[in-house]
Amino acid sequence: MQRFSFLRPFVLTLLTAVGGTTGAMADRFEVASQPVAATVFPNLAHVVRTASVDLPAGLHQVVLTGLPTSTNLETLQISLSGAEIVSTALNRQAGTLLQDKPPAVIAAEAEVQQIKDQIAAVKAAADTERARAKAAKLSLQFLGQLGANEGLAGTTADTLQAMANVVSIEAQKANETVVAAEHAAQKTEQQLPPLQEALEQAKRRLTLITQEQRERQFVVADVRVQTAGAQDVKLSYYTDGAAAWAATYALHLTTGDTPKLRLERGVLVRQYTGENWRDVALTLSTAAPNAQSAPAFLPSLHHRIQGAGASLSRKYSATADLGALAAPAIVAETAEAGWNATTEAAVLRYELAHPVRVPTGSGVVTFDMDTLETDVRQHAEAVPLLDEVAYRVVTLENGFGERLMGAQDAQFYVDGALTAVMDFTPLAAGATGELGFGPIHGLTLARDVLRQNEGDRGVISRSNLLEQDVVITAENLTGQSWSLRLLDRVPYSEQEDLNITWSARPAPDETDVDNRRGILAWQFELPAKGRQTITLQTSLRWPDGMELR
Repeated sequence: MQRFSFLRPFVLTLLTAVGGTTGAMADRFEVASQPVAATVFPNLAHVVRTASVDLPAGLHQVVLTGLPTSTNLETLQISLSGAEIVSTALNRQAGTLLQDKPPAVIAAEAEVQQIKDQIAAVKAAADTERARAKAAKLSLQFLGQLGANEGLAGTTADTLQAMANVVSIEAQKANETVVAAEHAAQKTEQQLPPLQEALEQAKRRLTLITQEQRERQFVVADVRVQTAGAQDVKLSYYTDGAAAWAATYALHLTTGDTPKLRLERGVLVRQYTGENWRDVALTLSTAAPNAQSAPAFLPSLHHRIQGAGASLSRKYSATADLGALAAPAIVAETAEAGWNATTEAAVLRYELAHPVRVPTGSGVVTFDMDTLETDVRQHAEAVPLLDEVAYRVVTLENGFGERLMGAQDAQFYVDGALTAVMDFTPLAAGATGELGFGPIHGLTLARDVLRQNEGDRGVISRSNLLEQDVVITAENLTGQSWSLRLLDRVPYSEQEDLNITWSARPAPDETDVDNRRGILAWQFELPAKGRQTITLQTSLRWPDGMELR
């Protein structure tokens, strides 16, 4: 049991204000708990904490410390294995304590200071060598000025020779000292770059672990113990937001006679509750406990009319979405024992098979999940009006027995090569969807307008006739045959006075594709080095004096 002895006077003062009715003689016990399990929802978490405390029989006050400030105290549930909870005092304003620095923080701060001391020692050693070199240079300067000394006049040749020998010897020693000292200084300074890099690394480690908040909440529970002994304490609560998760995918398409898709799934988890989760049993859920839980209220529809030129205003509101988890700091961790997936009604739950660590703060932790594999169909799809090449499209039937969640920035690979990074649209179990796997640069498209006849050219035509002839060409420059689906469009009208006719050779296989008026589709096999041409003619007529828009 961890105790905060230096805070005891403060705690006792608070207990006077927020404590129960057990009387002045009740014993008080402080209990610090640790998170052991967490269920993360799209924008909050449910946390379970445990602790143990020895309690004698009778009435006592138990101070449950260590709760992060993100704890929603109104959702807090407390249980003791062999005691009855008489009452619990929740007070957000008074119920906070300053925790001791964790040992990991103390160790990290000591590491930073140790490296700083090493850097200072290296710089001091280098400065000492440079000072020795400077002193030697001053000696050289002094020796060089001896020959100009007027006091040497009248000195005998033997004396001058002896002095010259001394100067020469001393100058040589001074030069050697300068060279040796500067070399030693440079060699000493070579220790600085690795030390400075080590300092930056230590500072980053310190920053990572000091994101844990020292300010914690506590609650006071009055408990009645029948039999003295160790009590297992369990606390559970929801956080005020402060947690989120999202799916991530890498989709690997293997082409050939029987194309296959391998879907490597992972999850991104982020929590900023104010405390690090260490060795926590992690569960991820698609439920949204704090979102809308009942049908919306449908108001009556009231219309009114008013004079021309007046305007009606509408007010719209929007709520923010969870958005991307790719934070600048990403910690990768592999789920060695895999995930257990369960479906409860419309809710998916994923349980990681072994405890994990998720630090608090802006970082995102990634976990590998599992790999799904299935046969797929692929074809090329072309929109010549907007694109110059066709695109590879894969038809996926979700036969995995569970809904595939949506994901941002999913990675798409074809035969091992990355071809696209784009969002993955959710796909219900049993549903069929289409996935784009990037361009096929060997399938080129062209759309040429051969003839366009209109009265007055421009956005608005004031004549009563508009005709257009278009030639569409798809050419296969690859070395394989492609099943190609080509889309184009013709205008449509809901006015009887605007007469629209069109014709195409060959005729399209589909019209009004996906219930979109005027959208046409052709389906054909385009052999290697082959070409397909489509001609499309449209004609629009309307009464004189009217404008086409």
